[in-house]
Amino acid sequence: MYKLCSKILQPVFIALLLFPLLSCVSSQITYSQKDIFSDIMSNTYKSRDSIDGSLTYQVFFSIKKKEECINISVLSDMKDDTTHPLRTAYIVEKIINVTPFTTSKNRKLEYSPLARNYSSNWDISREIRICGNNTDPIKTLSPGWYRIRFSAFSDRSYATTITIYSNNGIRFNNSLPPGYQ
Repeated sequence: MYKLCSKILQPVFIALLLFPLLSCVSSQITYSQKDIFSDIMSNTYKSRDSIDGSLTYQVFFSIKKKEECINISVLSDMKDDTTHPLRTAYIVEKIINVTPFTTSKNRKLEYSPLARNYSSNWDISREIRICGNNTDPIKTLSPGWYRIRFSAFSDRSYATTITIYSNNGIRFNNSLPPGYQ
C-alpha cells in the first residue's frame, strides 16, 4: 500500500513544488519594441476628465497589431534649478467607437479602463504590465486607439515621458485622428 501511495503522491508533490518556479519563469515577457513619448505638458494635452479632481493630461497611442501584453511607464518631473521627480498617477483606457450602437449623435466614443498604476490607498507604481483578455473583446489589446490619462497633481508646468514596451510597435499622438473625434 505504501508503494502505491508513494507512486501516486510523489509526482503530485513534485508538481506542487515546481509550480511556483514555473509561474515565475512564465511571467518573464520580452519585448522587441520600445516607443517613447516625451514633452512638456501644456493645454494641447489637457483632458476634460480628472484624476482625484486634479488637472489631468492625456496622450493617445495606437497599437499596430494585436499584443499579448505591453509594459507602460509614465515619469514626470519638474525642471527648475534641479530636476524633481513627481508622483504621477495614470489610467490606461481603450477607446471604443459606440456610434453603431447608439442613436445619440453626441455620444461617439467610450473610454474603457484597462489598468491604472495606483491603488485605492494611492500607492503608486511607475510601471505596469497590461495583458489582454482574449475572452473579452473590450479587454483585448487589439489594433486601435488607446488613451493614457495622467496627473502629477501639480498646477505648475512639468515634463512627462511615457515609455511603452511592445512586440509590434506603438504610435503616439497628441489628439485622436479624424473619425474618432
